Amino acid sequence: MSPTPASVVARLNVDLGERSYPIIIGNDLLTDIELIRSLPGKRIAIVTNTVVAPLYLEHLSAGLQAAGKQCVPIVLPDGEEEKNVENLM
Repeated sequence: MSPTPASVVARLNVDLGERSYPIIIGNDLLTDIELIRSLPGKRIAIVTNTVVAPLYLEHLSAGLQAAGKQCVPIVLPDGEEEKNVENLM
């Protein structure tokens, strides 16, 4: 079975003036090194939780680092009540 090519499904922009940032949704985006390199900035925050991090964080970080990005993982406790700004700081 051959790998599925990367494809962007949607592009969104969070408009915060100087702090704006893109959200790109798609399939196999970690294989699109040029797409990752085109993202603004050198550092990328990866916000995840204690359930998802063991499954995907290492693979995600490796893909981003291969494209020259510095990863800043933020691992929150699991649960809806943990999704708040206080836990990010």
